[in-house]
Amino acid sequence: MYLRSMKLPISVCMIVRDEAEQLSRALASVAPHVRELVVVDTGSSDASREVARSFGALVGEHPWEEDFAAARNASLSLASQPWILVLDADEELLTESVKPLADTLAAPGLSRILQVRLLNEQGGRDVPLVRLFRNDPRIRYVRPVHESVTEALWEAGETEPSFCKAVIAHHGYQDEATSLAKIERNLRIHRRMRESGRVDAFDLYKHAQILLGPDRIAERREVLDQAREILRSSPVALRSQWPWLGKLRALCARQDMADGRMARAREVLALEDSEVPTVDHLQTRLDWAWCTGHFDRAESDRRLLGNLGAGPEALMSRTRQAQAQDDFATLERIAAGGSIEAAAWLGLGLVQAGETARGMTALGKPMAIAGHEPVVRLASGICLARMGDPASAKALFASVDGFCAPMAQAWLLALRLKAGEPLDAVRQELQAPGHWSVASLAVATGNEEMTEDFEETLMNKSVRRWKEWLA
Repeated sequence: MYLRSMKLPISVCMIVRDEAEQLSRALASVAPHVRELVVVDTGSSDASREVARSFGALVGEHPWEEDFAAARNASLSLASQPWILVLDADEELLTESVKPLADTLAAPGLSRILQVRLLNEQGGRDVPLVRLFRNDPRIRYVRPVHESVTEALWEAGETEPSFCKAVIAHHGYQDEATSLAKIERNLRIHRRMRESGRVDAFDLYKHAQILLGPDRIAERREVLDQAREILRSSPVALRSQWPWLGKLRALCARQDMADGRMARAREVLALEDSEVPTVDHLQTRLDWAWCTGHFDRAESDRRLLGNLGAGPEALMSRTRQAQAQDDFATLERIAAGGSIEAAAWLGLGLVQAGETARGMTALGKPMAIAGHEPVVRLASGICLARMGDPASAKALFASVDGFCAPMAQAWLLALRLKAGEPLDAVRQELQAPGHWSVASLAVATGNEEMTEDFEETLMNKSVRRWKEWLA
């Protein structure tokens, strides 16, 4: 009894299903420090329940109906302590987090934001989430997937949860197969929610995030179009409460840009005077400026990015503006500071300007130390294409991914057309062409109606040079 009284007045609440292998780690991280463990099983066929009981947990059961909120709320209903800490089976509370957890309990307020560290092969990133809150019947989860208590806290008057320095390590993204299975499960739930009409802008934003791959582009467009309509009809006062709004705008705009609809992208990136831009929003707006050549507010956007702690992103934007404007002096200065991208663009720009020897010298360093980088492979491929080695150029273009992929695809198209392949056959392969490819086809056919923003799509000098080279 004495030992129990020394523990924190917290009920750790978990839901599990076939998590026997990971559950021990999660429970071992909290069992010595809290008074109660609550584990609700949603249909395990392994030893998950037995593992939970071996740690002294109160074990309940709830049938799995692909509704995380319902299962979470079943676990909350079994908690008896004044505070609730929510964990997943593939998580653990870091040892150094026990003291900040203890210190925060005496402070006022209904909830606390903890850092959830999403671990992966590159290390991981911290995401702030409400994981600690008072055992209050008003605080319950909503949403079948990406469940949250934020809405309940808001209704209870907790508009700004305070922060706690405790950290939860999340291991679920280290196993690629597990991550893919989670995505497919969440996709099923999102689709069912959308079919039922029970979705809001947040649901659609999370749905669009996991619609990856060319076979899901059509669905992604539909979901983002629906989110855009909700965004348009929502008052500014409501939108200002959405911490993910900048990410949603960025998703919508990037899809528009990929489709060649640059005017529509500009529309979704426009803000009301009272709205505050975020890092995601500003980065996307700067990418739009690079694609279209409209740099009228790029400097102010870069300053804002720097003020938000995104200095490297601001420098990257300046690099791309210099590339689009053939500003070799700026590219050379940035490259001297160690920028691989600036060095690649500098070398390519010089080659395209007719200074082949100087350009290949500038490109030599990034090719030697970062030949795997997409921008280096793209620049090298374009140089090879111009120098009469289409086979090597094609191999490089085919290996380019990331933000350079659309340009690489456009150059592949250029090589194929220059080699005499029938235009109709090439066009049929472009199931969901990016704006670079759309613009390239428009140039090849002389049909400027192929893209609604033809002139803006062709503003970027990379596409203009493609046009000159094809001619």
